[in-house]
Amino acid sequence: VSKTLNIPLEELKRYLNQNNNHIQIKAKEAKEKVISAVNLLKLQGEKITAYKVAKTAKVGYNTARKYLAEIGSSFGL
Repeated sequence: VSKTLNIPLEELKRYLNQNNNHIQIKAKEAKEKVISAVNLLKLQGEKITAYKVAKTAKVGYNTARKYLAEIGSSFGL
């Protein structure tokens, strides 16, 4: 059974834009956590692994891997 929503287009656009902004904010926060975790682990002389970064940053393993790949060259990883 197919159902349709009777939501005005402008309201739908506004909702999707708010949701997208929320996602961008969460992604930025996660990236900052990963960067902080990498810095902390380097200061402690620890080997930088996705598992250790995820645990230190309190983010998911896949999130840690994603941002390590992005920032790796900046940190000489």
